[in-house]
Amino acid sequence: MKQSITSTHMPDPLVEARKEAATFPDLVHRIEVGLDRLFRDMSFVEPNSLIAGIEAFHQERMSKIPSRARYPEAQPWVDFVIARDNHLRRLTGISDRQLALHRSLGEYLCFRGTLKARPLLAEKCRVVYLPDTDRGQLHMKNVDDPAIEWKPDPNPPKYGRRIL
Repeated sequence: MKQSITSTHMPDPLVEARKEAATFPDLVHRIEVGLDRLFRDMSFVEPNSLIAGIEAFHQERMSKIPSRARYPEAQPWVDFVIARDNHLRRLTGISDRQLALHRSLGEYLCFRGTLKARPLLAEKCRVVYLPDTDRGQLHMKNVDDPAIEWKPDPNPPKYGRRIL
């Protein structure tokens, strides 16, 4: 028997917000600890840029509400999500920024990544030369950049011959 979407029972947004608030009584602290761990794990990421990206991503997600005319079946769920988040703000006292971090941090890292938050690095060429290896001489180059600033090491490391 096929059930119509209009007859589907939607959960009460206040009850769901209370469940979430009870599950995470220290929600603000959890968000801060999660961000601190993220920034320690990815030291190359500029924090303000990442947070601004997450906020923009969350705003973009929330602005993509399906058209009522084209997708009327989606409207009850949209209303539920907005009401639940409003109740959660009221119950826990979290700010819009904290709510964006709570709701969109994982999705942002999954779908947008941290590329925009990375500092720009000046890429230089790299050269590896080992005059004596078990396979003979080894010479590798990455020539992304002209070698105008490179100077040879005046005291190159000494590599001993391998004795079989």
